[in-house]
Amino acid sequence: MAPIPGLLVETFVLLVPALIYLLYRQIYHGSPFLVLSWDGILLIGAGVTTSLPLLWFAAAARQLQLSTIGILQYLAPSIAFLLGVFLYREPFDQHSQITFILIWLGVAVYCADALRFNRKVSA
Repeated sequence: MAPIPGLLVETFVLLVPALIYLLYRQIYHGSPFLVLSWDGILLIGAGVTTSLPLLWFAAAARQLQLSTIGILQYLAPSIAFLLGVFLYREPFDQHSQITFILIWLGVAVYCADALRFNRKVSA
């Protein structure tokens, strides 16, 4: 399935449960989402802030090879990991270190194989 229609389908699949939840919250607890307030505006903004990068990524993904996208998918968790360890002082034990090294070793092997294959094809 193409990226943009896929995002549309995912959005519509979650639309019904989201509306049911919003109605439940409004009836029994009062929902800041359905009232014009800063909380409601921030909730709407959070939706836009979440969906725009997904749309931009889907548009950019059309221009890239799948192998490039696969490698890029390792960056976000690795950046989150580095932030967690160095900025937020999360514990980084030996098991985590070994796991991280093995994951990036696998990525390196994959990249080396992809480069070797591309050189063969272009030669």
